[in-house]
Amino acid sequence: MEKRPVIAVVGGGAAGCFAAANLSRMLPKAKIIIFEAGKKPLVKVGLTGGGRCNLTNTFESVDSLEKVYPRGSSVMKRAIRTFSPEDVASWFRGEDVSLKVEDEGRVFPCSDHAQEIVSTLLSALKEGGVEIITGKRLTSLSEGFRMNFSDGSSFESNIVLVATGGGASEFLKPLGIEVIPPVPSLFSFRIDDKDLCALSGCSIKNVTLRLG
Repeated sequence: MEKRPVIAVVGGGAAGCFAAANLSRMLPKAKIIIFEAGKKPLVKVGLTGGGRCNLTNTFESVDSLEKVYPRGSSVMKRAIRTFSPEDVASWFRGEDVSLKVEDEGRVFPCSDHAQEIVSTLLSALKEGGVEIITGKRLTSLSEGFRMNFSDGSSFESNIVLVATGGGASEFLKPLGIEVIPPVPSLFSFRIDDKDLCALSGCSIKNVTLRLG
């Protein structure tokens, strides 16, 4: 009897969940598990685009990737050749998500609700039988695909897909994998001022913010 392959996806963000959903369709016999350090997956997806989810960009107004991605234009070129913005839009339309294009080629769901994208990805994971385990922070990864977590538990799989963003360097470097130093991209402030919190979701150009 053929043994069922096990694929571990480390990171329950947009990249990890999208990859897991597609892997479940490409490899229906595989057992796929997402390990997410937080309490629930896709948290940042629900925040992006001011809560509307700027899903992708048409790149119609971009004449040079070097101008908009000075640190990673070569990586972006390879990524776009493999899976283009048109492919992204087509995938979500195939999941019955209506999309619209706004200024500067930004693509949003017509609903203007990021939660629609979250729900779409979660539905695809459920349909593919993907298991999601939260509260699992990876601390080390061996060459034999043995994963050790901060709670003292461990797990072994046939394939490990790392989708943790900047947090990957701490456990990939010991394996001899070159890691480019990350810089912040999407992040949030934790503040107690209710007046400032009420502004969440606003997008304003040319603003200077001073804290403390």
